[in-house]
Formats: sequence, structure tokens, C-alpha cells
Amino acid sequence: MLDRIRYRFWLEVLNVCMGDFIPFRRRERPLVKAIRRRVKAAPLWATQFVYRLPSTVLGLLFYALLLASELSIHRDERMTVSTCARQRPLIYLALALFVTSFILSFYGFLPCFKFLLHSPGIRQLHQLTRYYHRATRPPNLIYVTDGGVQDCTGILQLMRRRRERIVLVLGAEDPTSELLVLRSTLEQAAAERLGSFYDPTDPRRDIRATLDDFGRDEEATELHLGIQYGWWACDQHSTGHVFIIKNRLPPSMEDRPVRPLLMKEDILSGKACSEEFWDMKQTQLASCCCDCCHTSGLNFGSRFPHVPNANQCMTPQMFNSLCRLGYDLSGPAVQAIAKQSPIADIWEDHVTEPGAGSPLQSEIFRMSHSSTPVSARRKLWRCNS
Repeated sequence: MLDRIRYRFWLEVLNVCMGDFIPFRRRERPLVKAIRRRVKAAPLWATQFVYRLPSTVLGLLFYALLLASELSIHRDERMTVSTCARQRPLIYLALALFVTSFILSFYGFLPCFKFLLHSPGIRQLHQLTRYYHRATRPPNLIYVTDGGVQDCTGILQLMRRRRERIVLVLGAEDPTSELLVLRSTLEQAAAERLGSFYDPTDPRRDIRATLDDFGRDEEATELHLGIQYGWWACDQHSTGHVFIIKNRLPPSMEDRPVRPLLMKEDILSGKACSEEFWDMKQTQLASCCCDCCHTSGLNFGSRFPHVPNANQCMTPQMFNSLCRLGYDLSGPAVQAIAKQSPIADIWEDHVTEPGAGSPLQSEIFRMSHSSTPVSARRKLWRCNS
């Protein structure tokens, strides 16, 4: 979700980071080892000093040219045409240096320009423009994040492993049930050709229609989707199932009161609690920091259960209510995925897998989607006929 240009713009403007760059090198330079031995510096400091030194020199040269152009103005008490004429070449030279360095940074896959990727300013511009480094050799720095740039769910990692049963707790901030995070993940899975999603109850429907129905059905507590692993007909196909539990409050649960904080005995017993803790409903919970805010006139902000991501200090009572809601919503999905019998519907047992024809037909299909010469394909077609 954070791959959108407007999110990246505000992240850069507000200087907010979703991750950090880490060194990614098989072996260290001899100069770094020498500095560590002589200066007895920390490994990270020595590495940053050596790799940032060339780009830092270019940055200092850029600012030195701008400073020289300003000093040329202050030397003359009067602003004349000759003063501007002396200043203009220095400014043009500084701009040319900056533009050239920025353009050459996109050729960081070449060893002679790799040092430009260590400039913090250039890295910020690359992130702002959504530039992705692609080369036969990995860069010296790799940006590691929590996954919010592309996939916030973790489904893609499990699809790469072809897991048969997946439980997804969708806790994204989505009070209107638009399921934008889930839709983005499905599009990414299709872009990587990991597999196809379908509705097990009616595979003829578009998967987007299934998501729309789930978003409009406020009483629905779970969403069951099927996964057909594999993309090409000649791929090895298998089936998986994902049960999605969304952070939402069904209308039938809106009148529930605030209940006591969870204790160890409550978790071990698994018994539902009907005792009222305060004379207020769960939907009235808001605020942050401590429970006294709920009853002392500071109970403002987004209401339960849609806690914004910016609120990293939710109250104990808000956390308690979210835990109890998750327990109530996840029951049917956990029971369905934990049963010993197959999850697949009856109709799925009668589906012929793509590419399940003869080995010769599979080979023809594989060659038709590869760079095999046309003459070889025609020869194989004649043998088949």
C-alpha cells in the first residue's frame, strides 16, 4: 500500500522511515579492514566512512560552488551585470554536477557508479521516484522494511511455499471494508504468477465480486477463498485454501458492554465472559495511554474496533476488547481449517488439472511459451499429428 506515490511523498517530506538500508556484501574492502585496525573504529562506522566518502566529496563540492557564487555577490557593494555574469557559471556548474550525479546514479549497476548509491540524498530521491535496482549483481545496500511497501498480509510468502491451509487475520485500518490491502495482495500474486484465487462456492464469479459481497455483508465474520497454485498449463498445480478474518464488528455484537481485563485463567479456560466491567459499550472506547482516559473526558478519537495505525499506545481496555473480539470472530475459521477432512468442495474433485494431457502435449505447450525455434515446434506438431 505504501508503494503509492502520494504515500512516498509524505514519507520523504515528514522524514518517516518504514525500514533502513543494511550492507549486503560478500567480502569487505581491504581499506575498511585497515581503518578498523588502525583507528579501532566500529565496523559500521568504518564501512559507512569508506563507502560514503566519494559521494560526500561530490556533495561538498556542490555546496562549495553555491557558496562561492554567493560570496561573489557580497564582494561587490553594488549589484551589476558583471556580478551576475561571474555568479552564473558557478551556479550552472553546481546544477550540472547535481543533475549528472543524479542521472548516473541510475547506472549504479556499473562498478564505477556504484558509490553514488551510498549517498543518502540520492537514495531518498530513488525512493521518492519508486526506482528499483535491477542488476546481475546485488547492490551494496539493500532496503529492508516490514513489508508494508507491497504486501502487508504475508500471503505471498506462504504462496511461494504452496501452503495448503492459510489463516489470515486482516487487521489493516479499513472501517469501510474496502479490503484494499487484500486486493493489492491478490494483484501482486497475479503479477508474480504465483497462482489464481477463486470462490469455492461458485468459481464462475469474479473474485472481486466475492470481495464486494463480503464487504457489504456486515454480519460475515470470515471469507473463504481457494488458491490454484501454478500459472502456466505446463506447471505443477496444487490447491490451497485461505480463511480471512477481518477486524470488524458485526451489528449483532455492537451492544456488548465493556468486559473485565483478560486474565491468565480466562485464556486457559476459554470460557466466554458476560460480566460487565463499566457502564459503557465497547463501541464507545477510544483514546490512548491509560484506561482512565475513557471515563475522564479524554475519550476521543477513532472508536472501537477501528484503531488507527498511528495509535501505538492503545489502552489496556482497548487491547482487551480487541482480543475478545478476535476470539469471537476467529472461531468458525479456526474450526474449518483445523478439521481433518478435506476443505475442498465436492466439485473440485472432478476438475481436470491444466496440462494434465499427454506428456507430448505438455511439451508442445512448454515450447510454445518459450524461445524454442519455430522449426522445432512445427516438427513436434507433425510428430504429434
